[in-house]
Amino acid sequence: MNKIQNWPRPTTKNKVRGFLGLCAYVRMFIKDFSQVEAPLKRLTREDVLWKWDEKCEEAFIKLRKIVGKEITLKRFNYDKGSGRIKLAIDSSYIAAGAPLMKEDENGKDRQVLYESVTFSGLESKYSQPKLELCGAAIILKKLQTILWVKPFELQVDAKALIEMINTPCLPNAPMKRWVAFIQLFIFYLVHKPGKTFIMPDGLSKRKKGEDKEESERDDFDEEEDWIKPHPGFGLKEVNTRTVGKLLRNKSNIEIPIKQEGFGKHMQEYLNTLQKPKNIREEYFKKIKRRSMNFYLERGQLKRRNQENPQIVV
Repeated sequence: MNKIQNWPRPTTKNKVRGFLGLCAYVRMFIKDFSQVEAPLKRLTREDVLWKWDEKCEEAFIKLRKIVGKEITLKRFNYDKGSGRIKLAIDSSYIAAGAPLMKEDENGKDRQVLYESVTFSGLESKYSQPKLELCGAAIILKKLQTILWVKPFELQVDAKALIEMINTPCLPNAPMKRWVAFIQLFIFYLVHKPGKTFIMPDGLSKRKKGEDKEESERDDFDEEEDWIKPHPGFGLKEVNTRTVGKLLRNKSNIEIPIKQEGFGKHMQEYLNTLQKPKNIREEYFKKIKRRSMNFYLERGQLKRRNQENPQIVV
């Protein structure tokens, strides 16, 4: 909801069109939508000079409030038969945007939340296919506590992204890690033509506003090598198709680690996947990097065989 409520005031006709396009995605739930949007709609006409007046401001504030708060009231329900979960992701060079939706009893999509993340300077220079893949991985990472082990429909408008996820013969390690992470989820890939992909496109082109969470986000790989700290998870080749599987490595060397200092902190991290208390950020990053070499068994920390890595990509 924050993403819409903090939407920055449009400063050009194109930005007004983008905002109205996002609102139009849920217009069926807004009473008298045409009347409310009229001042902004008029401003987008080519024969009208740009002038942001009080009526435009009033319409913008009202729509932002309605779309960002009043109609986003669909409770996220995991009950069987409660309607399909849908996540639509789109990326621009500015950001990745994604509305999370749930079908209501009438089969209509109701928004549960809006998510968007601003790309770093390095990420914004990626090619468009790589940017789409990066955006999908980052959005799923932010929503992992909601979507983990729950089937959902993943909607994208980039056919290249579908091919990369289904046939991940990718040219570099970061892209392989993103695909490995994405394939840990249970989803149905659905292609949506760009012209019908209004809301995700609008969210992806929204510049960074007042959301502190966006400005503090680290790069995907720097923030957390998410797959590595999870003992047993990896990618395995099955009949020439790469699928997410739960793997068990039988080649582990069971070397008990003394439970003091580094060993104590490593055990706490593997047990909770949270930063141990009273340690520096640099030390925590070291623990995360090395966590792929350790695992827990019956509460005891043990070291893996370094000649047989757990992750196969």
